[in-house]
Amino acid sequence: PLRAVRLHYRYTNQYYEYRVVEMERRGRTFVAEIPGDYAVSDWDIMYFVEAVDEAGLGALAPQPDPVARIPYWVIRVGERGDAGRR
Repeated sequence: PLRAVRLHYRYTNQYYEYRVVEMERRGRTFVAEIPGDYAVSDWDIMYFVEAVDEAGLGALAPQPDPVARIPYWVIRVGERGDAGRR
């Protein structure tokens, strides 16, 4: 059984630290929300999910892509303004 499932998210800017939200179990699914006011047009949002079982063993999703090595998903936010800032 799972002890905890957490959503980690932050802007695609390394200046910002990850925010962590405990995900809520709804049947066989876990859900969490990123607050709408966190989504600003200046930065996209990157996120990943952490799951830890009762034995303390954990896993992350997505699993790192062996080619791209990107261990997160990205939510595109707003207009793609100044490409130099991305």
